Amino acid sequence: MTVESDDACGRRVVDAPFLLPLERRSLLTLTPSRGALVVSCTADELRDTMERMSGRRITGSLPPRSGDDAAITLLQAPELVAGTIREVCRAAGSRHPGDVITPSTTLLEQHLLGTLSLGLAPLVPELRAIRSPGGPHYLHTARDHIERHLAEPLTVGDVAAACGVSERQLQAAFSEHLSTTPLQFIRERRLARARRLLTDPAPAAQATVASIAAQVGVMHLGRFAKAYAERYGESPSTTLAAARGDGPRASR
Repeated sequence: MTVESDDACGRRVVDAPFLLPLERRSLLTLTPSRGALVVSCTADELRDTMERMSGRRITGSLPPRSGDDAAITLLQAPELVAGTIREVCRAAGSRHPGDVITPSTTLLEQHLLGTLSLGLAPLVPELRAIRSPGGPHYLHTARDHIERHLAEPLTVGDVAAACGVSERQLQAAFSEHLSTTPLQFIRERRLARARRLLTDPAPAAQATVASIAAQVGVMHLGRFAKAYAERYGESPSTTLAAARGDGPRASR
């Protein structure tokens, strides 16, 4: 895509997602074979989304200004942004003319705006510190949501919606900062909580493997037993028996 700004009096060829301020008149020439998706939002909408995702207040201008270079602001994480744009296009393309706006349609808009915000975040001074080993603010929100809802059916979409970000965004954050996927993280947390319940002597007398599995949101006992044995080297029933004082480990 070729972009020409009247103020800058120059032309640039851009292949990555970018922001263009409305204060300057610009001419966009599309590549016929590739086309483009043009998304418009106000600076207030962008700021609200970024503050909600980060939990921090943004006082500077959006997009950030730095002289003539501000004519075009290239978004960071271009592959992530472009991937989300493609997902939204595919989902929007499945709608029929005349369809009413639905919650799912609004969610697509939120996902797109959230990913655009993520692409701009590294350029905003108040948000640069968020890219720390601990990860962005919404990653902490995701982990907290998972912990509070382990007993319920959980999908990546559920967690992403609770954080106000797209599934792709959430997957990328878990991969970068936790070296895992959201689903793997959920499985590990369920196993860890099951282990804690199975080894607790207080409720162990009344508990069963099935009841404890249900408490951590696991309905398939066979898969649970296999995953538990692979993780802890013994079956859930062995752990529970030892906690009650009548298993092999208790007599050792």
